[in-house]
Amino acid sequence: MDLRKWISNDANLMEQWKKEKFDMYPVDKTVCLGINTTKVLGLSWDTHEDYLTLDTRSLLEFFSVDKNTKRCILQAVGRIFDPLGLITHFTIRVQCLIQDLWSEKIPWDDPLLPHIEKERKRWCEELSHSENLKIPRLIPDSTLEEDIVELHNFYDASKKAYGAAVYLKSRTRNGISAKIVTSKSRVALLNGVTLPRLELLGALIATRLTSKVGKIVNYKIPCVQYDWTDSKIVIFWIKGSKPR
Repeated sequence: MDLRKWISNDANLMEQWKKEKFDMYPVDKTVCLGINTTKVLGLSWDTHEDYLTLDTRSLLEFFSVDKNTKRCILQAVGRIFDPLGLITHFTIRVQCLIQDLWSEKIPWDDPLLPHIEKERKRWCEELSHSENLKIPRLIPDSTLEEDIVELHNFYDASKKAYGAAVYLKSRTRNGISAKIVTSKSRVALLNGVTLPRLELLGALIATRLTSKVGKIVNYKIPCVQYDWTDSKIVIFWIKGSKPR
């Protein structure tokens, strides 16, 4: 496969690619998105400050011109792309909203019910503030023996959704840093699943995420894993011998 549209936050590397005639990301497109900003995996990447952020302008413009219907909300969700799992806390809200739309059996182009419209407006208000979210892109590579690397898994559930988030904490000679690696969430089923059961499903998601992260983040020193939950029931279930 011929890789195209190369871009880096290293000016020397960019200059080297230019000399070797790599197919680089167009500079004019970068300028249109903002100073030192380009698109990568559904998010905006500031190559100068080296952080990722959510570009919400197109979504806000879409909601400003379209009607507030089920069709409009589904089209808006289709514009969100988050393969890295960095804005799950934001996308799960609209997924729960879609579940409510189906539960109420609202026709495609009919106005939304008052309580659903209220939630939609609240989500749009949060959307306008999401550009202030800055996620560090770099996950530091700890290779010294005195460095300490830890994976912290947080998982929880409510009656509407459950999920997990994985953070990487590193202690190096430069200090302590903790950064989100990935997250994942799912909408809860409507068939009366108990809250402890949903919290157990959150633990399952956390375990699978940690397994994948451990394969991707390959450290030369041992990485200690910590699981965090506020459910004693889930802890007893995990420690027990009976399958759940």
